Amino acid sequence: MSAVAAATSPAVRARCTTQRPQRRAAICRVQHYVRSALVVRASQQQEVVGTGGDAGGAAARGPAAGDAAAAKYLSLLPPFFSRPTQLEEKFGAGLWGLAQPFNLLGIDIRLRMTAARLPDGSLLLISPVAPTAELLGHVAALGGAVRHIIVPSSSPEHWMFAPALSKAFPEASVWVPPGFLEGRGLPIPFFQQIIGSMRSCCRVLGMDLLPPELQGQVESELLAAPFFLELAVVLPQYRVLLLSDTGFCMSAEEYGGISPANISAARGVGVWDRLGPITKQVFEGSPKEGRAWVEAVLAREDWDTVIPGHATAPILDGKRAFKDCYDFLY
Repeated sequence: MSAVAAATSPAVRARCTTQRPQRRAAICRVQHYVRSALVVRASQQQEVVGTGGDAGGAAARGPAAGDAAAAKYLSLLPPFFSRPTQLEEKFGAGLWGLAQPFNLLGIDIRLRMTAARLPDGSLLLISPVAPTAELLGHVAALGGAVRHIIVPSSSPEHWMFAPALSKAFPEASVWVPPGFLEGRGLPIPFFQQIIGSMRSCCRVLGMDLLPPELQGQVESELLAAPFFLELAVVLPQYRVLLLSDTGFCMSAEEYGGISPANISAARGVGVWDRLGPITKQVFEGSPKEGRAWVEAVLAREDWDTVIPGHATAPILDGKRAFKDCYDFLY
């Protein structure tokens, strides 16, 4: 089992929520530092290997589905040497998923970036994934310039590819949660050096003024807790709510072939065949902030469907699923 899998497995998360508060906090801090160390090493390697930022070359080549060379990417998040990209066209016109493998205990729970067509014809990318030649080819084939990238979470897998993706699209603004640039998420060594290459492109979602092409197109609700930041991102035009780790589902239809032990672990943390919070300990540690965030998201009338950043998507009847996801808070 990889170090990341061990540090983030559903079984470990479940144990975190059942131990005494002091021990739980200590265990979770160890998990955070393990993940942080791996992110630092991966980020250093990505600058050397990556894709060379050849967005123009990838556009000329177009999508390279099935081309092993086009999926090569060195990362210490599993898989380590190759990140093939699956284009998901099941979210409606103008909205796409670009999913890459993310292996956890031998299960591919995927890492999903969402691409949305803005009214001016440009593209908005939410939750960066690795900018392989294949990924860049898929984005180029969608048509339209990438003008904005949203980093919705302080969890490493949802931002660690952002500097490289920003280099591939140097004209794009990068929008981050309030507090992210100050390192208020996970305590990651050398965090400022890692994000340094994209800092000049960064704007703060919910604080900085949105440009005309984003006004009325992007809304957000911030969940801020110790060592954790996540933006629930709403795209009113498409009536979707995008979540990173606060909503996670492994549907029986899609994951029915995994081992009984893994099914049991997923059921134990509340994500088997239903939307559940894989970061439940965050809400248990900050229940007041968690309830306020849940109620603010539910109060919005501009979304119906949930698109999680991992595993099964979309989640239809999203309002009901989202409300049920957090019934433990009440």
